[in-house]
Amino acid sequence: MDLRTATTALLAATLAVAGCSPHEPFVLPDEVLEEARGIVGGTETREWPQVGMYIVDGGYGGVCTASLVHPEYLLTAAHCAEDASSEDYFFVGYDADDIGFGDLKGVKEAFVHPSYGTSDYHPHDIAILQLFGPLSGVDPIPVNEENIGPDWIGRWLHFVGFGSDTYYGGPGSGLKRETDLQIYDYTTLEILTYTPGTSTCTGDSGGPAFVDQDGFIYQAGVISGGFPLEAGQDACEGASYEMRVDAEMNFIDDYFDPADVDPIETPEWGPEEEEEEEEEDDTIDFENLPAPNIDEEEYEALGGWECSVDGRRGGSIAPALFLLALATLVRRRQP
Repeated sequence: MDLRTATTALLAATLAVAGCSPHEPFVLPDEVLEEARGIVGGTETREWPQVGMYIVDGGYGGVCTASLVHPEYLLTAAHCAEDASSEDYFFVGYDADDIGFGDLKGVKEAFVHPSYGTSDYHPHDIAILQLFGPLSGVDPIPVNEENIGPDWIGRWLHFVGFGSDTYYGGPGSGLKRETDLQIYDYTTLEILTYTPGTSTCTGDSGGPAFVDQDGFIYQAGVISGGFPLEAGQDACEGASYEMRVDAEMNFIDDYFDPADVDPIETPEWGPEEEEEEEEEDDTIDFENLPAPNIDEEEYEALGGWECSVDGRRGGSIAPALFLLALATLVRRRQP
């Protein structure tokens, strides 16, 4: 039985008689797992049941990450969901090499932001996935509705996704991993994050950026892409950018009411506190990190740069570095 036939049969059986006899295991195509890439410098986790792998078109459309923000709705990236089909699935396990009966939940319909893909920059890289009914036994994590402003600079976000823990195109995909990245800038639509030694990568597309708000956890961003910070650097060692959920509430409100989702207490997460004797040179120089890799005139036409100087917080960057960022845009989707 080929993959397409197997996945169709599995979904039909799941919807009709969930929990009955064993079925042929779902297996992603080898080329998908070999090319899937994800969090670099993170750690494996069996936590975060709200975060799963988004399998597009039975695996033939690639794999991304998605997160449960309502009992029957997920958030993911638009560039993942634009190839949605009737054979899309949400994998609720933690190891894609061990997908079994009951681990896949069918995606009923995908809703891509109507303004996505209207320019070369591709703003509004966000989509909503509707499941075939509520996902039982898992408490969704509500979306962040607080407007992101200057006081968010320097805050930590928690990321969860699937893929390799090595480099762009490297091995080791298929496991759920997590890491923490620090906000160094934001724009009208995006959050910019960077922490030395760790980053998101392809395959984490659509995954969540969680934030702690007064002891409760919310989803503040949707992973979209990233870019290197210097010539010769691997794209997955540089900075990441995420779509701001608070900037997309008009889109989200069309499908579900965020007020229907109760907040849950923040699990233990976040970087360890630095020791007092640690040298100051180890801190991140936020002022000299680059702006997002976006054509400035095009972005200003969409609404401009918030709280920035000449399109960049803290001043200008070298033209060669900015052109490098433009030329090496990495969307976090596994092809």
